[in-house]
Amino acid sequence: MKNVFFVFFYLYLTFIAQLSYAQNQNLALDVCDSTLTTNVTCSASSVAVYAANSFTASFVPPRQAKDNISKLVLTYSLKLYNPADATIPINYSNQNWGVRFVDSNNGSPQDYYLSSAGNEGVTIEVNDKGMRTVNNVYVGTIIVTLYFTDSSINNKLPAKVQNLIDSTNNALGIIPIYSSTVNNSLKFSWQADNGAMLYPPTISVSSADSAIVVNLAAPTNLAAADATSTNLIKTTANTFSGYVLLYWLDRDANEDATGCKANPGGWAFYLNPVSINNAAQNTTSICTYTPYNSSMSWGGTSSALGCTNATAPLTFDSTLSSSFTNLTADTAAVPLTSNPTLFASDSTGTPVGCYYAVYIPSTQSSWSKGNLKNGEIYGVMAWALNNGYDTSINASSPKYSLAHSPIYYVAPVEIPLASTDKTPNLPKTETDCFVVTAASGDVNSKSVFYWRIIRDEYLTPLGITPFYYSQAHTWAAWLNDHPKLKPATNFILEYTGKSIYYTSGFFKKSAEQVKSAYHKLMNLIFPEASAQELTDEKKNTIETFKHPNYDIFITGGVLLPSADKELYDKYYSSQSTMLFELGGEQIFWLDNVGISVGALGRYLTNSSTGNVTTNTGVSQDYTRSIYSLTGEIIVGLRYRHPSFLFIQPGVFGGIGYMRLREEAKTGTTPQSSDGSNLSSGITVWSPIYEVGANLDISLISIFAVNPGDLGLFLNDVLLRSSVSYNLNPSPAISSSGIFIQAGFVFLLK
Repeated sequence: MKNVFFVFFYLYLTFIAQLSYAQNQNLALDVCDSTLTTNVTCSASSVAVYAANSFTASFVPPRQAKDNISKLVLTYSLKLYNPADATIPINYSNQNWGVRFVDSNNGSPQDYYLSSAGNEGVTIEVNDKGMRTVNNVYVGTIIVTLYFTDSSINNKLPAKVQNLIDSTNNALGIIPIYSSTVNNSLKFSWQADNGAMLYPPTISVSSADSAIVVNLAAPTNLAAADATSTNLIKTTANTFSGYVLLYWLDRDANEDATGCKANPGGWAFYLNPVSINNAAQNTTSICTYTPYNSSMSWGGTSSALGCTNATAPLTFDSTLSSSFTNLTADTAAVPLTSNPTLFASDSTGTPVGCYYAVYIPSTQSSWSKGNLKNGEIYGVMAWALNNGYDTSINASSPKYSLAHSPIYYVAPVEIPLASTDKTPNLPKTETDCFVVTAASGDVNSKSVFYWRIIRDEYLTPLGITPFYYSQAHTWAAWLNDHPKLKPATNFILEYTGKSIYYTSGFFKKSAEQVKSAYHKLMNLIFPEASAQELTDEKKNTIETFKHPNYDIFITGGVLLPSADKELYDKYYSSQSTMLFELGGEQIFWLDNVGISVGALGRYLTNSSTGNVTTNTGVSQDYTRSIYSLTGEIIVGLRYRHPSFLFIQPGVFGGIGYMRLREEAKTGTTPQSSDGSNLSSGITVWSPIYEVGANLDISLISIFAVNPGDLGLFLNDVLLRSSVSYNLNPSPAISSSGIFIQAGFVFLLK
């Protein structure tokens, strides 16, 4: 019996000891964790201010509210637990929840919680209905309301709290507490915005060939909120620095929900950090959005996000704007990141969530996403960024606009091309205006002009151009990702191109003059013997109209296709396929027969228009074009009769290489100057073979012009007509067919 008594006594002492420990245990506060249990919400920290005699919450800076405040509603989420032994139950009481006010250095704290005896006339109310318990851990959302209606303070913040307001940035630090349990890392600030733009950017969307295009414009009003010691006002002293754009796949090509639509509650957002300066915010707002449906027309929907976890409004004072007196968590939601400029300009820059984020500098007016599948539907939305609003505070931290653009929906289109009709597996690529265009931002810039000539005259004959085109997309994309390097790169390209252009021209001219002087010297040393059977008149005619050693020709005409006539008729029946040539030859005369060797360059182009219906039911206009560049080595024979020197027939053959580009561009989307709005199409390289005949007629003989009147180097001008057959075994649409051309030949001495 005695032993039984001691057993019960030991168990009693153990129970008393555990109860005493449970009442005096050292607890800990930490960030909220919604994965611990179901039906738990981790809301973002927020501050709601109620002025005296007001039933509407607002958001004003502490110094503006300190003398006119009836209550302050604070919302925060966290978890309470025993870090030493999670198996011992917590002696929980909602009477211990409260708030600690601190200055910017966390000094001189002022605590208010329900069970405290030092609340100094402040009435406290705690709502812990959002708390849940699991395995002796309390987790969820707490709402603490402080009333300042006691006659001793009379709708004012207590003096001890007012003294903690930072006079520099008009901020008051707030730390959640559970009696004496404090975690300083949970601190957030009651502070109005200091620089985020109030208004969102303007965006529009359109389809492109296997791509989508978003055109962006800065907010029409660059105002930002400015927290002063007495007011919350607007200021226009802002520097617009760019955009943050979100895009997501809403529906795939099979019309199945995917990405965000398959997980509409998976959007992870912060409430705009600068709207409450919540740099230490530890929870996200789980948002939903309005997915695309067939009733929506082009341009999408103005319905945006639905951030359901915001338990308090983020309203601003009416001194700002009527449109911002009820700023909601929906419009104030921003992507989960601390520095939006760190987003990559590609889909690799995704933060938390089912969307992708892209940073776009203010120097760009559009952004596009290529290589998309026909039938996919994408959603897009954007924020504006203000940088350098206050150079003394966060000068290197761009700030989101307090509201985002509406959600817009857009679908890429697949524009039919003749080349893909002929060979379906030909891959489409973006436009091939590459590195120089990306650097200058203008397809008509001086640097592009110089380097196009260098490419055609030097790089292509040396065989460098194919390598350049295989790598140029990567180089141009890298340059677009580093826009600050563009001005310097363009400067270098422009002036090196200019130097090469003029230097090569000088050496060409010098070489021609040296050759001309050499031939004149040879003619003086070894004069040609005159034919004895010719009369003096015919002798003079031969000397006058004797064909020189060189000619330059410029001709233009049309292509009558043969191998791909059906495709030309189907896709390009709106107009003829035009072409022009530029070339030069050297002629070696054997009596009246000349053998010519030279080179030519040919440019061929055609275009057509049409329209296609996108997956959103919108009819999209487009322009389809084909153009090719050809370089050939040509060898020919020509004949001159002593009695008819002004007429010279000839035949020729050539072999070379052709670069063909068939491209499509949506008609309602102009090509942007920054090069980000890219067309797509087919690019192929293939050999080319040609045979033909021409007839040259001297204009000097017809118009009785003295050759000396044409100048020092020019001896004659001839009118040329030619017909040739061109064979081009290209996997894309070919230029095989008959060329009919006319133009001029300039004979050089």
